[in-house]
Amino acid sequence: MASAPKISILTASFNSAPALAEMVAHVRGLDCHGFEWIVVDGGSTDETEEIIRVSRDVISVAVSEPDRGIYDAWNKGVALATGEWILFLGTDDRVENAWLATVEQTDSSCDLLYGDLAVVDSASGHTLQTRHMLPWDKEAQRLRRWMSLPHTGMAHHRRLFAERRFDADFGIFGDWEFLLRSSPLRGQYFAGRIQARMALGGVSNRPERIIQAYREMRIVQRRYALHLPITEWLRWNMKLALARWPALYAIFQRGYWCGRLRG
Repeated sequence: MASAPKISILTASFNSAPALAEMVAHVRGLDCHGFEWIVVDGGSTDETEEIIRVSRDVISVAVSEPDRGIYDAWNKGVALATGEWILFLGTDDRVENAWLATVEQTDSSCDLLYGDLAVVDSASGHTLQTRHMLPWDKEAQRLRRWMSLPHTGMAHHRRLFAERRFDADFGIFGDWEFLLRSSPLRGQYFAGRIQARMALGGVSNRPERIIQAYREMRIVQRRYALHLPITEWLRWNMKLALARWPALYAIFQRGYWCGRLRG
């Protein structure tokens, strides 16, 4: 009997066939052999089913049925995962080979393994920003104030899911709520190691979702008696003001990131 893979990569999708096809090509190019890839589709009506059918060489397990959203899909994937470490990637995200090797070679009593996260322009692939994290003792403190950890590509030990799952009532901050509910946690930071590349335009960054994100953030804060730092409070209020004017928000975002592209 083949031994269980060291890593399970979970991807949730819904009507994103072109992105999933590109993700298939990415996974085929990964050097790490000790992983499985689980795709949980929300019952797409585009070409997703055909892409899954012809990609069984890299897709270990696939589920296609209606769900309640991304965290419901993740819960389904977790139930199917057999790896020691579980990583979550969107169809637009790209995990680094070196990061998979790091996770595969780590024998750790920690619950989380994390590095840095590169934010890239979806069109050009140019790195717009690298989010550098802090050692766990400091990062654990930041996590009590906002979702500071780069969830994309972060390795979760399977023991975290032995008795708990993501709260599917959330649409954006279910990962933060899960980590807070799982506390106390033990984390290990690999400084200078990029764990994944995340394409600009995550669900919580869309103008129409800013208000929902803020409401969910406040729910999490009340649930765990957290307080938002003044700098974050100011940033969120600016985002809320702009979100009420989608065209203005789009101009602001485009100007901000175009500046990074030029710089």
